[in-house]
Amino acid sequence: MESVRRLSDAVKEIFRVLRPGGRFVFSITHPAFEAPVPGRWILEPADTERVEDREHLAVDRYFDRVAVYWGPPGELLAVGFHRPLRDYFEALHDAGFLVSRYEEPLPTEEALRRFPRYFRDMVRLPNFLIVEAVRPKGS
Repeated sequence: MESVRRLSDAVKEIFRVLRPGGRFVFSITHPAFEAPVPGRWILEPADTERVEDREHLAVDRYFDRVAVYWGPPGELLAVGFHRPLRDYFEALHDAGFLVSRYEEPLPTEEALRRFPRYFRDMVRLPNFLIVEAVRPKGS
């Protein structure tokens, strides 16, 4: 859904083709932590009242709605669209869906054991969001 330019139109079409009682499940990179200006981990100075050596993620421009381009310099591999969480839930609501579940999954224990450096920050903040929405039976 993050690579769909006209989100509301796409969600309305999905609603239209689903049977009443049908489920629509999608997964996206969590927009709260994949903002247009990529967040970076910041170490708080030890002389603050905060816990020493505590890192936090600085995120900026979360509410911007912008195209995001991925790929090495000179080579476009994919285009996505950053939008705040509200846009996804509003599109679902406006189309007539009822959100029945959402999940911010954690890495598995095996993934943490096998690739600790890659997954270490993913146990602190969600990297993905999975949403399940249902077309009501009477619609």
